[in-house]
Amino acid sequence: MNDRIKARSDADRELAEYVSAQLGWQVSPWQIEAFRQAGMIQEAEHRYPGGGSSEANYSPVARQQAVEVARLSKKYRKHDELARVVFMRGLYVRPNALSAAFARPFDKMLGLIGPLSSEKDKDRLGRWVLKIARYSLTTLHGRWMKSRLNGDRYGIPDLLYTVLHTYITGQIPSDVGFELMLKGSGLIGLYQHRIGELGPIVPDDNYEGLKSFLKQATLTAMRDRAAVATLAELEEAREMTRLVIPFFRDFAIAVSKTSGQGRAFGLDLFGLIKLDELTLANFVPMILFVMPWIKTDGGQTVLAAMRSRAVAYRGMAELTERIPEALVKRLVAGDASALSELDPELQERVRSVARELAATAPS
Repeated sequence: MNDRIKARSDADRELAEYVSAQLGWQVSPWQIEAFRQAGMIQEAEHRYPGGGSSEANYSPVARQQAVEVARLSKKYRKHDELARVVFMRGLYVRPNALSAAFARPFDKMLGLIGPLSSEKDKDRLGRWVLKIARYSLTTLHGRWMKSRLNGDRYGIPDLLYTVLHTYITGQIPSDVGFELMLKGSGLIGLYQHRIGELGPIVPDDNYEGLKSFLKQATLTAMRDRAAVATLAELEEAREMTRLVIPFFRDFAIAVSKTSGQGRAFGLDLFGLIKLDELTLANFVPMILFVMPWIKTDGGQTVLAAMRSRAVAYRGMAELTERIPEALVKRLVAGDASALSELDPELQERVRSVARELAATAPS
C-alpha cells in the first residue's frame, strides 16, 4: 500500500514491482521515474480507452531495459556515468540525455580548473598543480610518469601545468613544459622509439602535427562537439572506441614486454589502462573529436591494419601477462626449449598466436 501511495503513476509502481522481482532487491517507483527522466528508460505507452482518461504501460523492451539499468545502478551510482555505461552496452539512452552525459564531465573539469585569462589565474593553477603533483606520486600513473622523467619528481608539476594549460587555452605555455609532457606521457616514443628497423611511427622532429592538434583539442572544443553529436555519431564513435582503445592497450603491453625496452612506440601509457565499460565510455568523446581524421584515407589505412592484427596483439598481451618475464624473453629470442617449460595449454596458445601473427604480417 505504501508503494501505491508513493508512486507517481501506476505504470511506475507496476514496473518497480517487476524489476524488484527480477533482481531480488527492492527498486522503488521513484527510482524508475528518475531513470526515465534521466533518459535511460523508454517512456510508457499511453492508450485512451475512452472517457477522457488514459492508461500507461511500459513495453516489454522498456521493462527489460529497466531491469538492466537498475542492475547497473548498483555499481554506477551517478546518472551520467550510468548513462554512458548503458550506452556502451548498446541499450537505449535518450539522445539529448546521452549527449549531456558525455558533455557534462568537461564542464565539471572546466569549472574545477577555472579560467586562465590572467597571471593571477595562472598562479592559482600553479598552486593547485603542486597539490595534484604530490598526490599523483602515490598513484600508479604518477609513479609511471616519474619513471619516464628519469625519476625527476620535480618535473611532474611542470608537466601537469602544461597539460592543463594546453587543454584550457590550446596554447603550450613553454618549450620546457612541452618536452616534459612528451617524456612524461610517453608520447615522445611516437617520434623516437625504434626496435631494429621498426619505427618511429611519426618521423616529425618538429612535433608540428602534435602541436597543431593540441591547439584544437581543448576541453571546450571536445565538450562542444559531444554536446551537439547525433545518436548516429555517438554510436559510430562508440564502435571505433571498442576497436581503437583495446588495440592500443594490447599493443602497448605486447610490445613493451616483448621488446625488452619497456617502450611501445609512444603508446606506453595505454598499457596501464584497466579496460572496463566506464573507462571505454570516457574515451568516446575523444574518439568522436578525431573522427574526421579517422575517416581520411590515412586513417582508414591505420584502421585496416588494426582490425587485421587486433586478435594477434590481444593474444600476445594475454600471453605476456600469463608467462613469466624470463620465459617471454627466451621465447622472443627464439629459444625453442622455453616452449617446453610451459604447460600444454599455454604451449598451444603460443603456437596459435604465432600463427595469427604470421598470417597478418605485412607482406
